[in-house]
Amino acid sequence: MSIIGNIIKRSDGFVFSYGISVAEGKNVVKVKGKTLESVLVKWKRLLRIEQSAERLYDFYGKGYYTGRFAQLKPVLEELFTVEDFTVEDAPRSWYAVDDWLWEVYEESADLDYFTYEIIQFFARDLNTEGICCSSCRTVRSQERKIEFLEDSLEKMGEMEVLCMVRIMKETGIRLGDLENIEWNHIIWDSSARDKIQPPYVTGVMQKKVMSHYPAAQVSKETYKLLNQLTKNHEKVFCKRKAAVQIIIRKAIANEFEFMIHNLRWYWNNRRKGAGS
Repeated sequence: MSIIGNIIKRSDGFVFSYGISVAEGKNVVKVKGKTLESVLVKWKRLLRIEQSAERLYDFYGKGYYTGRFAQLKPVLEELFTVEDFTVEDAPRSWYAVDDWLWEVYEESADLDYFTYEIIQFFARDLNTEGICCSSCRTVRSQERKIEFLEDSLEKMGEMEVLCMVRIMKETGIRLGDLENIEWNHIIWDSSARDKIQPPYVTGVMQKKVMSHYPAAQVSKETYKLLNQLTKNHEKVFCKRKAAVQIIIRKAIANEFEFMIHNLRWYWNNRRKGAGS
């Protein structure tokens, strides 16, 4: 059902309403004009935004997948090509717009709410300067990206890098400090009845502040990955930082923007959420 109502003639001009539920009068905004032509321009413009929003909603329902962004970008460009939205107003990063729409999708109960929020954005000021990846970042949005990254690394057979990513997201250890992890930093609880209980990573030096990271338990999946790594050296990981970054960029395959430090952001904010 369209959330944009029909144009109605009034004694002082013309008007149409849009909102979550025009029939029930919920979150309704009225658009007025003295002439039919002036109101018709606004009505057609919002109808175009609504049609683009319907197409976009399907993308966000499917999550991340290979080839998604190449299909999504033309729809984003179409959304921002409206009568009074110039080329100069276009977003500097379509990835940032994608992140913003993920946030809108997360907060929307259904398609009507999703569409309404997008229309409200354009109705306010047509300003995209406030849209950036960091401002739209949420724990769930990062989780989706990390899941895609991990799946890609596994398909590529990059099990060491996959293990590194999992260690970073589960312990908060930065990429530059992974080289400091030795096998004696992986501590199993010998008193536990379940001998398959995942181990703790403890005693790892944090070069940035010259202190140790707090002890953190890793998941069973990470435990299995650790057991697949070669243990010929005292160091757990052998790959260099630059090589890891190249592999991660290849795994992401231009589907979204992702920085290594996002893993620590995710760990920190997920931990805060769990404690609240």
